[in-house]
Amino acid sequence: NKYQRLQIKMVVYWIGQAIGVIAMIESFLIYQVSRRRKMLALKLIDDLLWTIHFITLGGITGALTTGISITRGLVFYNKGTKKWASSPWWAVGYSLIYLACAPLTWSGISSIFPPLASAMATWGFWIDKTERGKIIHALVAACMLAYAIVLHSYSGILTQVVTISSIVIFFIKLMHGKKTNKSEVVK
Repeated sequence: NKYQRLQIKMVVYWIGQAIGVIAMIESFLIYQVSRRRKMLALKLIDDLLWTIHFITLGGITGALTTGISITRGLVFYNKGTKKWASSPWWAVGYSLIYLACAPLTWSGISSIFPPLASAMATWGFWIDKTERGKIIHALVAACMLAYAIVLHSYSGILTQVVTISSIVIFFIKLMHGKKTNKSEVVK
């Protein structure tokens, strides 16, 4: 009956929100490890949790792009250690696959945000320059924040706000450090 379907839908929704909280906590833990391969292994778990979260909230585009990110993570995990995984064509290929997800899962303008974010994140994870990567990841977080708002993903909203704040703080500290270094040279 209609009432039971609504109850099931609400239970799935709140289970999805709970999985999002677990994913959010796991997202923060990724950046607490110092080894790249361990960070990428945790990112695989993170992508799996966010994929489930998006599915339960009805975010098909987010679920598809995040699910694809699991395979990207496996390739990037082997970058630098395996010749087959070190070609930049992987980043090009994944970017094109992500961008193809928008028309495949189109449900409105918000369907643009996860593919665009995932394509940008691919390059953010690929490049070795930390500052450039953080600029890219700020744009990724802005796209995913917009998607999380549309999807009513409370954990997604909080995760992206914290990510953007963290990146802004990084650059403020970096700029302050550069100003301090310049003033020390003048003295």
